[in-house]
Amino acid sequence: ALSGYLLGRFGFLSITSTVPWLPWLMWAIDGLFLASDGRETRRRVALLALICGMMLLAGHAQTAAYSLTLAGAYALWRAYALRRAGVAPLVLALGAVVLGVALAAIQLVPTLELARSSQRVGGLDREFAFTYSFSPARFLTLLMPNLFGSPATGDYWGYGAYWEDAVYVGLLTLFLALRSVVRRLRARQAGSPAEQAVPFFALSLLPVFLLALGQNTPVFPWLFDHVPGFNQFQAPTRWTVLAVFALSVLGAVGADGWQTSERGLAWARRTIAVGLAVILGGLLTGLLLADVGIEPGLFRAVVRLGVTVILAALLVLLLARAERDPAWRPRWEALVLIFLAADLLTAHWGLIPTISPAYYHQGSALADALGEEIEGYRIFYLPDDEFAAKFEVFISFEDFQARDRAHWDRMRDSLLPNMGMIDGVASAGNFDPLRVGAYDALMESLEGASLEEALPVVRRMSVAVLLSPSPMPGLERIARAGPIDAYRVPDPWPRVALAECLPADGGLTCERRGGGAARLIEETPLRLSIRTSAGEPATLVLADTFYPGWEAALDGQPVPIRRASGAFRAVDVPAGEHEVTFTYHPRSLRLGALITGVALVGLIGLWISGSPGRPR
Repeated sequence: ALSGYLLGRFGFLSITSTVPWLPWLMWAIDGLFLASDGRETRRRVALLALICGMMLLAGHAQTAAYSLTLAGAYALWRAYALRRAGVAPLVLALGAVVLGVALAAIQLVPTLELARSSQRVGGLDREFAFTYSFSPARFLTLLMPNLFGSPATGDYWGYGAYWEDAVYVGLLTLFLALRSVVRRLRARQAGSPAEQAVPFFALSLLPVFLLALGQNTPVFPWLFDHVPGFNQFQAPTRWTVLAVFALSVLGAVGADGWQTSERGLAWARRTIAVGLAVILGGLLTGLLLADVGIEPGLFRAVVRLGVTVILAALLVLLLARAERDPAWRPRWEALVLIFLAADLLTAHWGLIPTISPAYYHQGSALADALGEEIEGYRIFYLPDDEFAAKFEVFISFEDFQARDRAHWDRMRDSLLPNMGMIDGVASAGNFDPLRVGAYDALMESLEGASLEEALPVVRRMSVAVLLSPSPMPGLERIARAGPIDAYRVPDPWPRVALAECLPADGGLTCERRGGGAARLIEETPLRLSIRTSAGEPATLVLADTFYPGWEAALDGQPVPIRRASGAFRAVDVPAGEHEVTFTYHPRSLRLGALITGVALVGLIGLWISGSPGRPR
């Protein structure tokens, strides 16, 4: 839980909600294979299904998929190791996973609907998918976590985002993991169930790191091109979550029954000398090469390694005393835990910068300045301007700037996606990893476009204000907050408008018409009512995303919804005064709820049928 992988990603709430289910998943598989009778087996199936369902509901499909992959491999290994059990536990484990998927269907079915309509339907772009491949040089950070600096201290000089390649689990964990492997190799027969698992977790490190290396080997690119599923996720380096887990398990097994020997004590004394040499070497090299331009964090990481090695060796020496005096053993164990926690926390200190909750209650200066200008309309950053504002003005992978409150106040004022949500300001460009395909295509059409090319599209999106960190010649600047300027968009379409539309590319191409009026009279998350008045037939265009599940009615009678201007909803209306109602009735949610309900009944039935009988 204190590894670099999790502390570095602490702000990724979906990841930190999903990862904790991984150890429970492995525990449930063990329980299923070791069940003593039919009743216990049914309860174990129910537990495994429940854990799978909760993990899938936690919200990060990539972590869940990788966890299930490791769990499947572990089940196969368990089946091989316990050949007397036959294939029945494997079949039951698969059934439990299917039941777990069914339990989560209330979320998964709507998500599948979105995925099939999203920009990821054909898989990710190759270059984007490989962006974060584990850097081979970062293997060194298994020993020296901040060898390439840290954004917490403002001196990170590695590739991309620090947290993507963060894998440090503690020097003591590595030592104990190695000890568990060596002890297992020397033993003719495994003792505890934990020791029986050592070969699996040790061997799993090779394929996991091979996959994490991504584009740095030919393996992952081949899988990306030929095996379904590999092209759905970004950042191959995230496979390292399984390596972090495997090393933690191996370290725990190594800690179990940790004993000293004369040979071990002799090596501990030598290790202290090695640690002193490492510290001296790091200090001298830092002094001699201070003016060469080498990053100073490198030398600090070497010195830190030497100090950690010495402290770990001292713990080994202290173990001898704990073995001589059993009453002293609890103190020694407490020292080990304190050392491990201190090692991990000091390595990753500052990776979770915080700010006062008042930050989210203070108003945005830009939102206040725009005021009525954006009432009923949207704001928008053109894609190139958004990228510049994010990564050239506010966000730095090298430095979190955690102590510069003024910097974060300026970002709070900027209304960058998705900051405007705090102020209730509607934006046409909030970020989401899954976006409706038609809407995503509309956003892509604006990438690299000139202002003259972008304005007609932006107007149809009901955007009244463009935000940018750079000048926009030809537009009127109406407000400024820090480095961000706000420009008025001339003649934007209202969110609901009457238009003249012609068929084009499976949808409609629309031009706004002068006569008639459309007015939004009611809005809830699931329903919108619009009053129209026109002298002749027209098309009502609602500048909200076209998406399955929305139904329309004209004066209470169902009418079809068509796609307008690439991504929006449109309904034909006759002359005169009418009321058009859009209502959201997602079949995917109803189907998912039905599947979840049936699965829940089955889960409860399994649990009750597996309950022990009453004692006679």
